[in-house]
Amino acid sequence: MGTTAAERSRIIQLQCVLKDYAFSFLMHAFSNDDQPGVIQKAMDGMPKIANFLGNQNYLTGDKVTMPDFILFEVVETILGLCHDRRLFQAHPNLEGFYTRIRALPTFAAYLNSPRHLAEPFFIPAAKVNMQMPQ
Repeated sequence: MGTTAAERSRIIQLQCVLKDYAFSFLMHAFSNDDQPGVIQKAMDGMPKIANFLGNQNYLTGDKVTMPDFILFEVVETILGLCHDRRLFQAHPNLEGFYTRIRALPTFAAYLNSPRHLAEPFFIPAAKVNMQMPQ
């Protein structure tokens, strides 16, 4: 959670920004079936986040923090919405980030365990179709 007050503040801010961003497009996934519109809203919000990440390993530099897992979940959700890898084509640094998070030993063990549910992403109330790209 950070070792200084400044680090903790940055982590909390990142969590809030990422959650606000996710809700900005996820609300539409439950209110209408305009999948292209939901995808566009998701893609429109990502450039600032991808630019903030830049060439860092993680959002706060070299240490994994909670916002990294939130961003991972957002990236997975967008991949599922798009059914392709256009997010990584638009923001190549996100692919490296995504790969690094998936490779964290404890997280990788979970992802490869029978407890991991890769799909579906949303409860049946969602009006859009989610499917990870093959």
